[in-house]
Order: sequence, then C-alpha cells, then structure tokens
Amino acid sequence: RIWTVVNIALLFASIWLLQKITGWQLVASANFLLLSGIGLINNFRFGQLYLLLLFAILLSYRCVTLRRQTAAGGLLGLGAAVKYVPVVYLAGFAINRNWRTPFAGLMTIFGVTAIEIIVFGSDVYRYFFAEVLLPHLDGRLSSQDTYAIAFQSWNTFFRHVFVADVASNPAPLIDWAAGYRIGKLIVTAAVAGLTGFAMWRLHRTNHPSRLALDLAIIGIAAMLLLPATATYHFLLLAFPVALFLSHLRDESQFSARFLILGSYAAIGF
Repeated sequence: RIWTVVNIALLFASIWLLQKITGWQLVASANFLLLSGIGLINNFRFGQLYLLLLFAILLSYRCVTLRRQTAAGGLLGLGAAVKYVPVVYLAGFAINRNWRTPFAGLMTIFGVTAIEIIVFGSDVYRYFFAEVLLPHLDGRLSSQDTYAIAFQSWNTFFRHVFVADVASNPAPLIDWAAGYRIGKLIVTAAVAGLTGFAMWRLHRTNHPSRLALDLAIIGIAAMLLLPATATYHFLLLAFPVALFLSHLRDESQFSARFLILGSYAAIGF
C-alpha cells in the first residue's frame, strides 16, 4: 500500500514534468500518460519500479533544459543502477557532446556499484552478471519460458521460427538453430543502422531540436531491441514519444502525429 501511494505521487509528478517538457496543458499531459494503458495499470498492480524510472528520466531531461547537466547525469546514473535502460540516454547526450551529463551518469553508476560491492561483496555481482544479466540479454529469464510470446521480443520470435524444443516448440518453421543468432544479428544491425542514419541526418541539417529528437530516436530503438518485455516496460515509451510529438507542431505534420500517437495508444491497450 505504501508503494502504491508512492506510485500515485510519481504519476502526478510525471504528468507535471511532461507538461513542463512539452508545453502541453496538464490535461493533455495526463491523458497522454494514461494512454500507456495496461503498462501503467500493471505497474501499480505488480508494484513495479517503472513509473519511478520514467520519473527519473523525465526529471533528468528537465534538469538539462534548466542547464543542470550534472544533476541530470546523476539521475540517469541512479536509474541505470536499478534498470539499464537509462544508459542509452547517456549515450544520446554523449553523441551531442553534452559531456557533463554522461560523465556524471557514469560516475554515479561506478559510485553506486562500488558501494554495493563493499556492502554485499563481489560474489553477488559475479552471480548477477553470469546468471542474471547475460542470460537476460539473450532473452532467458529464470523461471520463465523463453518461448513465451508475452515477452514480445525478437528473441522469442526467432526462437519460435528456428529453435526446436520438445515441450515449447516441437515443430519450428525452420529447424535451424543458427538462424536464431543470425536473425538477431540482422535485426540489431538494421535497427542500429537506421537509428544512426536518422541521427546523422539530424546533425547534418543542424536541426535546432536535435538533442530532443536524438534522445527520442535512441529511446525508441532501445525499446525495439529489448530482449524481453513485460507490459509495464512500455511505460518508458512515454518519454521518447512525448519528445517526438512535442516537436511535430506544423499542420503539415498532422498525419505523423496521428500515426505516432495512435501507435503509442495501441501498444498501451
């Protein structure tokens, strides 16, 4: 119950931050965040941390707009110590040569890690990397079926297509285990290539909002490549999608706004 109250406070705080970042009305900001739908509901239902993580990301960007880059990096570093997604935004700031933010973020991550090693010992970290992080990056979660379609990931898709399993996938479309790795490599390279090309175009035209759009592109690309996702993970889409929508203001961009917002709502529900 205490954490539910905290999550309610974080929801209102995130709505306020969205209003400050985008310039929308508070009602519009609230409606936008509520469109995250099942993700938001399940964050409350299962007592998850993703609303806290979204709040930290929003607050860090707000700090950057107020020229408090060190505080922004610290917030992302603290977020990355809990879940690794904020690391991609540190990379976005580094690409834009906003060095203070990624430096502060990395120092925060190293500091938190050092404290944890001192308190809990190095064996915990060795176990985490060997038994939790590396298997997770391959879409393998403890006590979870790696073929579960609820994960909505490329890992699960390519396992169903290529990797046979007596219980979970006795008749794959193509029984070729190597295809799993090759498929993942092709998708990762394609997403990374398109992301890099879009950012290169932004920098080449010297777009005035290139930092915001870079962060939006990187954030969406990261969500696209996550090895295993639950509904509440998609709360983190609110930040990059809001950045996109807030910079598509011309009447000629109505179709793009409609497509982005419609896709966001469809994911939420």
